[in-house]
Amino acid sequence: MEWNWFTIVGGLSYIFGILAFFFIPANRKPGEATAWLLLIFLAPLLGLILFLLFGSPELSRWRREHQRAMNERIKQLAKDVQQTPALQPIFDPQVPERYEPLVRLNASLSGLPVFSGNTVELLTDYAGAVERIVHDIDGAERFVHLEYFMFADDTIGGPVLDALVRARKRGVECRVLIDHLGNLLLNGPVLKRLRGTGIAVHKMLPLNPFDNQWNRFDLRNHRKIVVVDGRIGFTGSHNLIEDTYHKRSNIRKGMHYIELVARVTGPIVLELNAVFITDWYSETNELLDARTALETRGLPPVTGDVLSQVLPSGPGFQNDNNLMLFVALFHAARKRITIANP
Repeated sequence: MEWNWFTIVGGLSYIFGILAFFFIPANRKPGEATAWLLLIFLAPLLGLILFLLFGSPELSRWRREHQRAMNERIKQLAKDVQQTPALQPIFDPQVPERYEPLVRLNASLSGLPVFSGNTVELLTDYAGAVERIVHDIDGAERFVHLEYFMFADDTIGGPVLDALVRARKRGVECRVLIDHLGNLLLNGPVLKRLRGTGIAVHKMLPLNPFDNQWNRFDLRNHRKIVVVDGRIGFTGSHNLIEDTYHKRSNIRKGMHYIELVARVTGPIVLELNAVFITDWYSETNELLDARTALETRGLPPVTGDVLSQVLPSGPGFQNDNNLMLFVALFHAARKRITIANP
């Protein structure tokens, strides 16, 4: 055989294809693995380059180390609280037998235990959910933690900005996290208003090509969290932006996003706050009072009888937490499975 560039490239392509069969499917979803294998077989060199750039679903090592360190810290705090006899009914409650495997799975993935004594209210009205957030921020006395993928100074996000500014003027400590890419075209007015009032605000996973902590553009933080005084929390799919997302095609077609928000009170708010504190640490290297993750001037009062557990997920974790929970839920289903997804 005569060796030339054609035969060398062909040989390398064959080797890449063989190796891909061993490395790509490991710890990867079947559809994702199949797509990468097809790309590498059809365009070996291009596929290999793209796989090296985007193949790993994980954040940088230092961010994963931050996440692991906070996970261990939260696990220890949770263990300390659970061992307090007076608090065991709330922080180590009896769990129905059917749900015990799911609770254990969540706790092993994130370190966050199940809490009792909570109230969960589902809010389906887009603007109404924002009104509730504004109302609770206006009642804040000590701190407001807010974390969103998108945050615009419009008819939806603007009232929240106003409420944060009012809270800061009352002496309330306000901290805000916004995803850099999700908010890239909206950053200017929002950052100007927040920073002009002295509110601490940081971009999540910032795109700084010349920074030694470079973050990939395709791995984003999509969390939506509000914590008020450690006693009221919001989370869900709702971004702080008008329900057309400012897209001309949506406006022209009359399309609107339908979202779901959960307003929670009770001890579970501590876990939402722990997630925020972890993300704040990753973006600022500032570790807020670790005890704030699981207590805030006395534990939040029992407000209901709902068992609740927070499961954070994302590329900072070793496992695909949410996917693992969904699969476990599907296997535990007895009568039916209903999925709503855009």
